[in-house]
Amino acid sequence: MSNNKKLSREEVAKIEIGHTGIAGTRKFVVCAFFLGIIYFYPLLQIGYEFSTKDIKSLADIEMFSFFRRLSSVDTGNSLLAINRQLCSVISQYEDAIEDESLLRVMLLPPAQYLLLKVFNVGNEQVIVGKDGHLFFSSCFNYLANPGFMRREQLKKRTLTGVQPDPALAVIDFYRQLQERDIALVLVPTPVKPMIYPDKLGGRPEPLNNRSFAAFKSTVERAGITVIDLTEPLYELRASGVDSFLKTDTHWTPEGMLLAARKIADVVGRKNQPMETTRGKISALGDVAGMLKLRNIHAFFQPETAEIRVVD
Repeated sequence: MSNNKKLSREEVAKIEIGHTGIAGTRKFVVCAFFLGIIYFYPLLQIGYEFSTKDIKSLADIEMFSFFRRLSSVDTGNSLLAINRQLCSVISQYEDAIEDESLLRVMLLPPAQYLLLKVFNVGNEQVIVGKDGHLFFSSCFNYLANPGFMRREQLKKRTLTGVQPDPALAVIDFYRQLQERDIALVLVPTPVKPMIYPDKLGGRPEPLNNRSFAAFKSTVERAGITVIDLTEPLYELRASGVDSFLKTDTHWTPEGMLLAARKIADVVGRKNQPMETTRGKISALGDVAGMLKLRNIHAFFQPETAEIRVVD
């Protein structure tokens, strides 16, 4: 019988690496190339920040700001609290480095232009819908993700150190307010994908996270008044009046007026209506700005909304 043992992929890779020859000149070129990238780009980044920001010390440069941020950690807290603060500092540091990156400024706009022009897709923050509608991805995630009251979701939130069950947190807050003779009216804010699911390929009907009904029922049983604006905002849209701006996360003025009236019907109209002046404003929405395009007007035009200014 043969005693030849079949070699694993790791063993084969070690043998091949051990027999790989690289000429001296090639070694020098490869090493110089990588060292150039490692040392040259940070110098470019520092120069970019000096030209675009008011730099008074090295700590104002983002890549050197970590220790300044680290000084905000309270070492007198428990080990778990210190760990949470450290994680927050590291996350903020990484986000700042990313936001101030010269490569991001140079490469992101043309890459996003190509994605939008050729593939009609946004980025990690923006979902491109039908008929020029833009959606903030976090709003879509709320609607599409598993129910926020599911057991596994609550278990994940226990790691944050706060009350993981939102219903219990609201009920506790309600009871604290009761002790101070303060009423609580809870108005969950509908987000755009809930009212415009058909612009993302869904059915033309109002939607919500699958746990919302259970959450609402729980807090209402505790005595809390809940004003759910999902159906009214959808009915407004169905009547031919947009309740959300096309390229924005916010309601239209008509949607805000509807919400104000619905809330006033519940809490009571104790004051006379305020005097207002009608005006118009034109702008692109906040979601359009998240695309980071230099020529955003090539894809989306400003919307004009009639507003009421309180005198």
